[in-house]
Amino acid sequence: MRQGLASAKWNNQLYLDTLNWVLSEFTINKSIYITNYDKYNLNIAEQLSTSINTFEKINSQFDLRDARYVFALHTDPLNAENHEISNISTYLSDFKNSAILAIPEKELGASLYEKINGLKLVLNSQEYPLHILGCLDPTYMIIFALVGVRNFDGLNWLKFYFNNKLSYYRNIYELDLIKGNVVDPRSYIINNCIYIDKLINDIEYSIATEDYSMFEEECSLLSELAK
Repeated sequence: MRQGLASAKWNNQLYLDTLNWVLSEFTINKSIYITNYDKYNLNIAEQLSTSINTFEKINSQFDLRDARYVFALHTDPLNAENHEISNISTYLSDFKNSAILAIPEKELGASLYEKINGLKLVLNSQEYPLHILGCLDPTYMIIFALVGVRNFDGLNWLKFYFNNKLSYYRNIYELDLIKGNVVDPRSYIINNCIYIDKLINDIEYSIATEDYSMFEEECSLLSELAK
């Protein structure tokens, strides 16, 4: 993107330089989402404070009144003993209408039961939208959305083939292609994009109408895990 820029190890200063360059070079006509620079080995309070300082620096230089600020947090351990979780809202009072919390899916817990409990802990202790990083698996998206998550990202759509609410190895796409069972015959990637778009629409419709008939199996699983 930048001509003549030598490669360098990613760090906080390079993050700031890159963000400054993007905001200076491009006209932002729509709301922009700005993610903080990840910092490991810090507690949640330190991560939030560092991110807030960075976002305030950016705000002082650019007119970002419609920006949404994604606070990507590393939360190990994510459990009831981690009292910092319940104090997140106190740190983000100045970002009340623009903050989004983001947590890596792998840090929610080892099992699905632990992940769901981790999500409930975060969702019940603060008021901000929750984004799950590295989670674009159809089954997990459905289950996590039913718990209360509304935002996801991930690279599974490049690695696997989506169908029937599941992720398959890509060779299954070719078998389904022969059988005529794919959403789109052009490629598994195009198939995945169309599939995820429809899945998100189905999830949003179910939540808006409180009609979960399309996801009875997932609702039943959540009920079993809650016992």
